[in-house]
Amino acid sequence: MRSFIEPSNSDHQFLKKVGRKIGEIRLQMGYTQFQLAEQAGVSIQMVQYWESGRNITLKTLYNLAHQLDCPVHSFLKEPRHLTAQRGRPRNHKNKKNHSKLRKSKPQP
Repeated sequence: MRSFIEPSNSDHQFLKKVGRKIGEIRLQMGYTQFQLAEQAGVSIQMVQYWESGRNITLKTLYNLAHQLDCPVHSFLKEPRHLTAQRGRPRNHKNKKNHSKLRKSKPQP
């Protein structure tokens, strides 16, 4: 029987920070959760899970980096805000440019 290592509290904290950074980058780009979900081909609930630090895999980070046109390591940097920012993006300069999100799937 396989035994799995339970994630520690610090693992959960790390994933929460990665999730906050995903949301931070999305907001900097001026996109809503709905727009990102639509372009990534997932539900808005999945984007909400990612931004809360749940269901994040390396594949997820790779695909998000491709969709948001940023390097994967940018999700691993410390978020600017210790708490999650709520609401819609305030920077609407990309509102018309949401087609900038990549529609194709990345090639591994």
